[in-house]
Amino acid sequence: MVSKKAMIVLKHEFIQEVRSKSYIIFTLLGPVLLSLLFVIPAVISTVDPGEQRVLSIVDSTGKFTSYFENARASEPATSIEEEFTEAASSSKQEQAAMKALDADVTIKVVPVSTSIESLRDQVYAEALTGFLVIPANALADSGGRRATLRLRNTNDFSVIREVESIYAEALRNEKLKAKGVDPRILHDIDELADLETVKLSQGQESKDSGGTFIAGYLTGFLMYMGLLIYGAMILRSVAQEKSSRVIEVMVSSVRPYDLLLGKVLGISAAAVLQMTVWAVMMALLATVGVSMAENLSGSSLNINIPPSLFAYFVIYYILGFLIYATLYAAVGATADQESDAQQAAMPITFLVIIPILLMMGVIQSPSSTMSVVLSMIPFFSPILMMGRVFSETPPFWQIALSMALMIATFFGVLWVAARIYRTGILMYGKKFSPKEIIKWIRYS
Repeated sequence: MVSKKAMIVLKHEFIQEVRSKSYIIFTLLGPVLLSLLFVIPAVISTVDPGEQRVLSIVDSTGKFTSYFENARASEPATSIEEEFTEAASSSKQEQAAMKALDADVTIKVVPVSTSIESLRDQVYAEALTGFLVIPANALADSGGRRATLRLRNTNDFSVIREVESIYAEALRNEKLKAKGVDPRILHDIDELADLETVKLSQGQESKDSGGTFIAGYLTGFLMYMGLLIYGAMILRSVAQEKSSRVIEVMVSSVRPYDLLLGKVLGISAAAVLQMTVWAVMMALLATVGVSMAENLSGSSLNINIPPSLFAYFVIYYILGFLIYATLYAAVGATADQESDAQQAAMPITFLVIIPILLMMGVIQSPSSTMSVVLSMIPFFSPILMMGRVFSETPPFWQIALSMALMIATFFGVLWVAARIYRTGILMYGKKFSPKEIIKWIRYS
């Protein structure tokens, strides 16, 4: 299948690619830069922005305000028994609220007679961040229990989440006390409700607290980045060779089919080499990252990835790249300028983007009919099947079938692309319509 001349082109493309400075730099720094995309937002989220936020509480019931004050001012008790003992002795059971506001949030209790309009004016004047209004019938058994939180910035999700959490727990405690139930009972039950997640796979059990979900999504994202980056590289390479007329010299001694095949395989080999280096570096960085995440969260992620998954990753990446690289090369042969080639390649780019958009649903329901069907589509398989494999390894026949479909698709795409490539690389001066390209395929 691969002729001697195609092998010469393959060797040339591979050596030219791996010797370039951009390839070497990106190979070494790529995993670090990719890691920073996840690390930097996480670090920033833990940094105190330094903005002092002031919330006013209008409590028409007279029972909720102290929950917010104590959540903001009091230190957490060393144990739940000590907390409730202290609460009972001081006749302030509302101190049992287990949530705490951020240190940069100040609570101001205002009289019930304070008008909503005056509080709004203070928010507009930036004297207040917002205010919470708790209706008088908040503790009623039915109707009218909704409190209203008005904020200058409704995207301040941390404040919204904390206020909502404290209000919900305060409402629960007060409702329980009104019915003669000690809130400590529910708190004790919550403390005992410790659920452990165990993954069953191939007759083995392993603890899993979301680690495989993270690994599956990151693997799909890495696959997505590789297909886009190297697909665009082949597109640009073919378009540049055509626009510079270098291609005319090359086809005088090499058949267009051999030239196309050698270019695709040569750059594919460089891509696989780079991805292998990335995989090793990412595994090392992930070991450190998981350790840091476990220290910050106080829980174990329990990521247990069998070596077979890495083998699947390599196979799907190679097959996926061969399909997309061939498509990009064919599109590059139809355009005189690189900018025109990029526009013409948009449908192919969408084929890479679509599985990333579907990835979340497939990982969550890997055995559903929709997930199985989508992962069998050869253009989606590299990303979606890997998501399924990491989440819940499908039957081997499904994996084998998807690989067989991808191999058949590659040869089909190669046959079509070779006909487009043979005609397109030697035609200049106009943009070709899909109808004309179909003629190339039929009559070449």
